[in-house]
Parts: sequence; C-alpha cells; structure tokens
Amino acid sequence: MSHSPSFKSLFVLVIALLKGIILQALPHPYYQFQNWDGKTLQLCIRSIVQSDDGMIWLGAEDGLYSFDGYHLQRRSMDFGYDTSVGRDWDMTSLGCLTCMVTDSDSLMIGCERGLISFNLRTYKFRQLPYAQGEHVRGVVRAAGHEWVATQHALYRDGKKMHLELGELYSVGGDDTYLYIGTQEKVMRYDIRRERLDEMLGGIWIATCFAASPQGNVWVGTSQQVIEWDRAEEKELSRHPVPVAKSLCVDQRGNLLMGTDNGLFIAEKNRKVHHIRHDARVGESLAGDAVWCLFRDRDDNIWIGTNSGISMVASEHRLTTYTLPSITGEST
Repeated sequence: MSHSPSFKSLFVLVIALLKGIILQALPHPYYQFQNWDGKTLQLCIRSIVQSDDGMIWLGAEDGLYSFDGYHLQRRSMDFGYDTSVGRDWDMTSLGCLTCMVTDSDSLMIGCERGLISFNLRTYKFRQLPYAQGEHVRGVVRAAGHEWVATQHALYRDGKKMHLELGELYSVGGDDTYLYIGTQEKVMRYDIRRERLDEMLGGIWIATCFAASPQGNVWVGTSQQVIEWDRAEEKELSRHPVPVAKSLCVDQRGNLLMGTDNGLFIAEKNRKVHHIRHDARVGESLAGDAVWCLFRDRDDNIWIGTNSGISMVASEHRLTTYTLPSITGEST
C-alpha cells in the first residue's frame, strides 16, 4: 500500500499555505473578526457610540440597541418616550437612526425625519424641539458645542445658523474648525472667528471626516478618500474607494475606510488592503456595506455593516483557523 499523499491532500496543503501568506499580508490585527455568533446578523447598523459606563450603543435602521458583548437588547421606538415637551408623538414616523453622539447622561440621535435624545438613566426617548421633520445627516460635538447638520440646515446648540451652504451630507469637527460636507465641496467654519470658507472643491459629495494622528483631516467622498494638510492647506494624498461611508484611524495609525464594497485599510506606508465578507469563513467581515466605524476607549474597532457588527480587538490574541475556513470546503 502506498503511503504517498493524495492529490487532494496536496491541494489542501497548498491552499492552506497560500491562505497563510494572504493572512500574513493583511495588517495586524485584521486577520479575523469577532462576530458574536451572528447575534446582530439581522441588523443594519448605521452608527455606533460608547457611553461613560462602557456600554456600546448601536443605531440601527429599526431602532436603538445596547450591547455589552454578551447581551443585545432593543431600546427602540416602542420601549418608552418622554412627553414632557407637552405633546405625544409617534417615534416610528422618524425613520431609521442615522447618526449618534454621546453626552454624560444621554444620546443625541439623528433620524431620517427628526432629532431625538435617549436618557441613559431613565431609558426614555424625547423628541428635540428643533430639526423636526428634517433628514439629519450628522451630529458632532466640537469646541464645546453641539452641531447638527440636516439636509438643508446647520444647527449650533439647537439654533439654526444662517449660512449659505446648499445641500449638506456630513459634518465633522475639532476644537478649531467645523467641517461641512456638501455635494460639490467641503466648507470649513472657524468656530472662534465665526468665519466660513471653502476648504476643498472639485469633489462629488463629501460624506465623512476623520482626524489623522499628524493633525491632518481625512475627507471621505463618493469616489475617494482625501488627506488634507491643515497647516499647509493643501491636499496630500487620495485613495480611490467605492463611496466612503465612514472613516476611522486605529491605534497603529492605519486609516480604516468603510465603503459600499467592504473595508479598505491604508497602512502608514500607504499600502492599501481590501477586505470583504466571505460566507465560507465564520470570522469574516459581517457585511460588505460598511456604514460606520468606531474606536472605543480600549482601542477596539467596531464595524457596523448591513449585516450586523464586527469587532477587532486591540490586544493581540491567539488566532486559530479551521480547515473549512482555509479551503472553503465543508470536509
């Protein structure tokens, strides 16, 4: 009897070796993702934040969820609401939750047709008295103010600002500037001087922003992600991507780009990797439409997709792979 390996065994070995090479080529630690056994698989996650007690909050198309890594609990439209504003209102008419920001004791949540807050002590919702019926495109805290961008208006601390901006798609900010994404350009608002000017033109729909460790600004658009040098006021680089939805910089300085077609990772040496969902691999990215990226206080990276959340832990952990995950075969 021959003891030489069969052709199938050699094929499996070659595939395993190739898989190992591919995994090594990916930047640490994006070899595999924590998906919690598909607990959030049925959710389309549009925003992720963390409250002071460490709880992760997920803004989904069908409501608000809390998640501690073990228990997923719906805190959504039918859970309760506060009528202290003087009238009843139907929360289901507000549409999906599109964006969120945290305060010490509440969440501010932008919806397709309005703006609400969620009290983290009473677990009740309240409709805010401004931006009612408006499509909220972004909420951010910058320079001690709360900024809300709707499709056609910008609000500071609940008061509408009289600025000529056109249609708005996104908002970001730091202690000096507010960045406002529109259909054709990025506007920059000097918060202290209350001055508005054009920062970046010649683009098609500015969708998201992120600060770089070097103090520059990353701008996501429908066609690429652009690095803007704040000091020199000039463009430094571009990464072509299919509709940037969210940006985040991890603790290693990698730029993460959530897009309509998976997750793109640009290392500090500018090398770009593309990661997509693979149904054959249980630790694959949860979905290909990456709506939001969030770096929590422990430097874990949370990825909200059209098919739930994936997480990448900040600390190195032992990674194991099953043979089916390597070969794509069930046996």
